[in-house]
Amino acid sequence: MKIVIALSVGFYVFSLAGFSNAMVQPALENGLEISPLEARFIETYIERVMAPFRGAAGDDQILTREDVETSVRRSEAQQRSRYMIMYFSADLNGDLKVTRREWELAYRKGDGVGGKSFERWDADHDGEVIINEIYSFATSQAAAVVSSASPGLAKFMDLAAAQDGQLTAQELETAARVTFQKYDTNNNGQLEPVETKVLLDARRKSAASQMQDGTIAACNVPKAGPEEQVLVVSAYEAAALSTVTVAGQDEVTHTAELNIEAGEAPLFIAAISYQPMIWRLTGATERVSNFIAAKTDGVVGLAKDRVTFVDGRKCLRAWVDPDKKNNDKIDYLKRMVGSSQIGLAASYTISTVRLPSDASAEPDFKRLPSSTVTFSWGPLRSSDNTAIRSLKQYHRGGVVSIDPKSVVSSSPAQPYDVLPQEAGLAQLLEAGSLEQRPKLGYVIRSSMKRFPAGLHGAHGVRFVLDQGVAMPDGSPGHSRVLTMHQVQSIRDRTLRSVPTP
Repeated sequence: MKIVIALSVGFYVFSLAGFSNAMVQPALENGLEISPLEARFIETYIERVMAPFRGAAGDDQILTREDVETSVRRSEAQQRSRYMIMYFSADLNGDLKVTRREWELAYRKGDGVGGKSFERWDADHDGEVIINEIYSFATSQAAAVVSSASPGLAKFMDLAAAQDGQLTAQELETAARVTFQKYDTNNNGQLEPVETKVLLDARRKSAASQMQDGTIAACNVPKAGPEEQVLVVSAYEAAALSTVTVAGQDEVTHTAELNIEAGEAPLFIAAISYQPMIWRLTGATERVSNFIAAKTDGVVGLAKDRVTFVDGRKCLRAWVDPDKKNNDKIDYLKRMVGSSQIGLAASYTISTVRLPSDASAEPDFKRLPSSTVTFSWGPLRSSDNTAIRSLKQYHRGGVVSIDPKSVVSSSPAQPYDVLPQEAGLAQLLEAGSLEQRPKLGYVIRSSMKRFPAGLHGAHGVRFVLDQGVAMPDGSPGHSRVLTMHQVQSIRDRTLRSVPTP
């Protein structure tokens, strides 16, 4: 018999058969709340467990699936009647129709019944609700409320003792006692603070595990085979920007190299980054049997049949910082790929990662060692200006040119119309669309397709739109955009505010 204890918000409730709310809903339907004080004692707990059983089991006090079905129908009828009572209470002239005016008169402001209810009931939006409309609405809502609130008694029938289709009071009470005693370790009939903490910890772990199970099933990530070496590459960002994007023109895409070393064991690699990434695989890429990446990422150097793209935020979660405790994240990743051991190669910023040698094993996960990063000019000309100096400060790897046709991705890889961040500023300066002027910032002298993506925070600058130039597409982020007329007005106000000597 599988038995667990569950905690409902605000009070302790215990449940059976691995279902966290089996006991909660019957108690709430009867207007009862089980407080921490009441749930501490086994007598009170047994009483609360047995109450919904007694109400549903019938004269023979043996619970069957028919009893459960009857209980569900009764709950639906009660829920349905609430809507019908509201309807008849608003039918002031008794013609089995409720107009909006009747509704407003019946439920004046402050009664807690909003006008949105009338709109939901009025299916054909003709300004009045007839009895067929409210009955249809009440029936569907009642079924939804009862089923979503709790399957309730139905889970009693999942107990091992009920596999013959019947559950006696003695069988349920025995199961309840075993459940309570699992946490009542000193067997004194009450939960001490230490025992309660164990209960809460178990409940949290159980809830987290159930949520993870659902996420893992939805993500449908391939499982690693026993012969595969599982490696996780994790970073917040890369040292270099990419010339192509899968995430879109308004997103900043980084790029990093994963150099696969020669060896025998096939490699199962999960790549995680906060920023959209183009993963460039080089070296002995034939060793890579599976590669998992986010849908906003792209992969160069692997055939499409070896790459799986998933929802990065939902399935891969946040990047794993090796300097912090990541037990929950590591456990999740293990469960996701079906492996008890993983190697981790992680750092806030990555450039070139050598696999598998750069990966450290648990429990001694280590941040990737610092390495020399070579600045790449990509499509930019070698030059020296404020934009280039900022580019070298924020992106030590510069810009890496990537052929969009070489990128395996879940959606088409496209070259940037304008490179992101400081690379884009440098590109626009080269093209003559921008001119940097002291005290003004970047003057938009001629038409440009769009603002560079990612001009947020410290990357923000000031743009001045020259006369007769159209506003570019895209978002300037946190950058300030002024017209030349606005700049002149500011200058004039400043001059007027200076006292005359």
